[in-house]
Amino acid sequence: GVFGADAADRSAVLRGRTAASSAVERDPARTSMSSLVPMYVRVKRQKTTTFLTVEKSDSFAGVKQKLGDIHDVPASSIKLFASADVTAGDLQDASYVDQFLENDSVLYMVFKKEGSDAWEDIDVEQPAKS
Repeated sequence: GVFGADAADRSAVLRGRTAASSAVERDPARTSMSSLVPMYVRVKRQKTTTFLTVEKSDSFAGVKQKLGDIHDVPASSIKLFASADVTAGDLQDASYVDQFLENDSVLYMVFKKEGSDAWEDIDVEQPAKS
């Protein structure tokens, strides 16, 4: 498949391109020409990697909204982490992409467990060694 992705992954990537071009929460005071240069991030959850286009001036609330649209879950049911180590804490909604990420960064996403206040563990499948 495309980059080892299955059909569901490819579908999420294609929907991500569409969702990524939609409006996102941005702080006009933080928007400059350099912040309008798109960045690409990979968001991993279990066996899925979502490729997302973001702007440096995007808030993580906006990033969660894009991911929620792609994965059909409410943004409030998504947490994002900059590392697979949950003890480092999740990225706060009011924080901005340019404070934490560089182009081609990897984020880790977990969903709130259905019918519970508990969250999934970070569970990212590692590629098989050939």
